[in-house]
Amino acid sequence: MQEKVPKHGLLIILGDCNAKIGREKAYQKVTSKHTLHDTTNGNGELVCEYATGNDMVVASTFFQHKKNT
Repeated sequence: MQEKVPKHGLLIILGDCNAKIGREKAYQKVTSKHTLHDTTNGNGELVCEYATGNDMVVASTFFQHKKNT
């Protein structure tokens, strides 16, 4: 799918995947330090693996979030 996007284009994938992205070192290439969770669930692993395989990042982890208590 990504090969159809021109090199100067931007591909954004949106959706509710019920993914929890944690702070594991295995996913540091596609995530940042502003994740809300300590561990990644199964759907989070799928999202991170997809991002890794397609040279993408999980953008929601690059911005600080307000913690809900």
